[in-house]
This record gives sequence, C-alpha cells and structure tokens, in this order.
Amino acid sequence: MASREPVSDAASVTAGDVTVTARGEVRAAAERMLGRLWIDRIAERFAAGDAASGERAVCGPAAPVDVPATPPAPGAVVVLGEGPSVRAAALLARRFGGASPIVVDGAEPGPLRRLADDPMRLREAHAVVTGGVRCEPARRAFTGLLRAAGVPAAEIAARVTVVAEPGSAAAAVAGREGHRLVAAPAPAVFGALSPYALVPAALAGADLTWALEEAATVSAALAAPDGNPGLALGAVLGGAARAGRGVVVLAASPGTPAGLAEWTAELFAGATRGRLLPVVQFGGMPLRPGPDRFLLSFGGRPHQDDATISGSPAARLAVLEYAAAVAAHLLGVEPPVAELPGAQAIGTVHGPFPEPPPAFTDGYGRDAVEVRTHDAAFAAAGALRPLLDEVARRAGDGHLALTAFLDADPVYGQGTRVRRLAGVLAARAARPVTVAWGCRYPAIGHDLSEKGVHVVLTGEAGRDVAVPGLPGIGLGPVRRAEAAPLGAGGARPVVRLHLRDREAGLHRLLECARSGT
Repeated sequence: MASREPVSDAASVTAGDVTVTARGEVRAAAERMLGRLWIDRIAERFAAGDAASGERAVCGPAAPVDVPATPPAPGAVVVLGEGPSVRAAALLARRFGGASPIVVDGAEPGPLRRLADDPMRLREAHAVVTGGVRCEPARRAFTGLLRAAGVPAAEIAARVTVVAEPGSAAAAVAGREGHRLVAAPAPAVFGALSPYALVPAALAGADLTWALEEAATVSAALAAPDGNPGLALGAVLGGAARAGRGVVVLAASPGTPAGLAEWTAELFAGATRGRLLPVVQFGGMPLRPGPDRFLLSFGGRPHQDDATISGSPAARLAVLEYAAAVAAHLLGVEPPVAELPGAQAIGTVHGPFPEPPPAFTDGYGRDAVEVRTHDAAFAAAGALRPLLDEVARRAGDGHLALTAFLDADPVYGQGTRVRRLAGVLAARAARPVTVAWGCRYPAIGHDLSEKGVHVVLTGEAGRDVAVPGLPGIGLGPVRRAEAAPLGAGGARPVVRLHLRDREAGLHRLLECARSGT
C-alpha cells in the first residue's frame, strides 16, 4: 500500500486526519490489487471526472458540492427519503451542530404518528423530500397532518422542500404543490456530500461550511495515485472479495459516530450491487471467524483488526465513498450506479392493495404471523418453527438477508427487536445476517448467482396515518405494498412474514427462532 508505515504486518495510509490500515492476508490481497489500479489509472480517472460530461458518474463519487443557502428550519425537520444519503444527512446534522432529523423511510407511519402526538412540535415542523416519487405517500401524509393541525395552506406549501433532478416527477410535484425545489443531479449511492444529504442537514441546523472544510482535508490525496487512503481502502475491499472474503464485518469502536456503520453498509452494498456483503456488528450479534469474511473497524485496533479507518466524520465519508467506487471497479460492477435498485417504487398512489392469500398462518390473534412465499419448501413448512429450520438450513452455504418494512427506531419502533432477531438467526444458521429497512438496498440483489435467503418482515401499523387522496387508506397498507415485489417469485428463496401485531409477532418470532438454537 502506498505511503505506508510498517507496524508488524500492518501498513497504513494517512491523509489529513484519516488513516486506513490493513494487515495480514487482507493487506496482501490489497497490495495485489493496487498494481491493477495504477495500471487502470483509476485515481487519475476519478480526479478528471466531470459531472457535465458524465465521466463522474462512470468513474466514481462526485466531489463535495455547494448547495443553495438553506437557513435552519425553526422547528423539527422531517426527512422523507431512503438510501445512504438519508443516513449521511443524520450523521452530518449530529456532527456539525444540528438536531437529529426525523427520518421517514418510504411509507412507514411510525415517525409521523409520533410527530402527530406532539401538536406543538408538529405545527412547527418542516419536511425535505429526497426520495423522489417513492416518498409521495409520506409527503401527502405530512401535509395532511399540518392541515389537520390548523396550519394555513400557503404556509404548508412553504414547509416542504424537495431535492430532485429538474424535469423529474418529484420536481413536477414540487411545482404543482408550490414547494421549494433544490435542483440536484440524479440520485446515486454516492450522495453523502450531495444536496440529498447536505440540504436536510442544513435545515436541521448543521454548519455546512465546517463539514465541507473537513471533507476538503482529504481532497488532494484522493486526486493522487500515491498516499491515497480511498484507493488503499478500495483495494482492501475489492482485493479481499476477489480472494474469496466477500463478507465485510463492520464494527464500531467507542466514539464512532452513531449510524456510521449502517450508512457504510448501505453504501458498500449499493455501490457493488451486492458483490460485497457488509454485515454490521451490533452488540451481542455472534459472528464467528470464517474464511469468507474480514473485519473493518472504525478507529478500533489497527494492529489487530484486518482493516481500520479512523478520522473526522466528513473526511471519512469522502474516503469511504471513494473506496466503495474503487471496490465496484475491481468487482466488475458496471457504472453508473443508481441509488436503491431494490423494491419497486410506488409513485402514483392507488388503492386498495390486494395481496395473495398466505401459504399458512402460525398463531392466533395478536401474535399471528402470516407466511407468504413462492418457494415450495418454505410453503410446505406449515408452521414457524419448521420454517425457520428450513431458512437456517438454506442459509448455511450463503447468508440470510433480513429486510424489515417496519419502524427502525430502536426505542419507539421495532429496531431493537429486529436486530435481536438477526442475532438469534445468525447464531442458528452460523452464517452472517444482514439487516435492511424498507426499500433500502440490499433488499434483494441483482446478481442471480448470489447465495442467500431473504426474509421480509411486514406488519400492521396499529395507529396509522391517513394519506390524502386515498379514502380510508393510511400509510400502513402502502408500506405493505412497497414490500410486495420482494416476494413476487424469482430465482432466490424469499419468504415474507406479516405480523398482525408488530410487537406480539416479533416476540413470537424470537421465541420460535430461539427454540432451534
């Protein structure tokens, strides 16, 4: 690795305050890749990329951009969006002096329901739409809540900012409804320093000047072939995957910004289209050492872990995006990489949303779980315990992808229980388990050779939020409709578990999963 400082069998690259270290077999695999990257002149191609010519989309992540002046909103900021840019917005807001935004992923009603329960906060709330027409149901629900709270119509229009590509369907909605439009390029997985993250962070009160100055401390190094931490980390990721270690375990050390590992997981999976499988090491999730995986820690133990990256948050975001683009190149991913190649979007909302009957239902009343699948072996299980036996068995030579169309909040939603279920299933299958929320990638990858089992969780919303224009239908049914394409058959084993009551159903799932460990 370029500009390295040998420490035992470790090598490091430093730019600004960001340091990337690799050791052992991972370091050796990276060094084999660096020669190819130099021959391919990847650093020069990334540096020469011009968004106007389209070369930037082909070569890698865009440089930080200036955004229109965006004064902080006086009340709570609600981000209606999906994908890595939403997580990046929350990271930037917390790091650079802002308040944590309320994230509404797809049509999940939980965050808006809690906002509605605080009338004073609701009456001062502002929303920023970053997820295009996928967020149209949530945008309607938000403006409907403001209307019900007595906010004047003209003021409601001013309470919504839309970040979108000019000429897009989302931009047309902004024009029709009188919302402020912030023009942006088409969304991509490389969006941490794009308007899709910067505008929400600024509305939440973040000091963008500070953030962009921090990111700029590594910009010169990222334009050079030597001493480039992004090139080095990309060689680590791509080299390890090409050597058969395609599972990267992401571990946060004390002091790591909240959400950084989850953002990195979405970035790596989206940029490589699932060819690199990131697994977040949540506390208590058992991940045994294996020949197909390696550990990337955020400022952990550089002389013990396979690889580490340390440094200031915005600079680290820039380096990680660069590294993801390098890894995609090494793994043969064809650019450009669009954001969220997962579930189909519901742009123009219609209803009702019919569903096929379940293959079987386990339990009664509140703890009943409906099982829908096109997989014959899953359908033949007949009950949850044998179904989870079959899921664990089928995941034995690959991995298990858990995609939850539920409320990700760890306190008020189902975030903690879903991650607990992932840990139990990881122990039961002795294989990595990924956790994704809503339409976020990797819900289902596009590589048909992928070895994985997919479990999709949906649930009744309980207290729903109405969607104007859909009489008698709230966000809950729309949320279930978002998940429907994931279980519509295909080459991969997919099973959808619908919880008639979210908490009771998750409790039953955990009991059944533990019974097989």
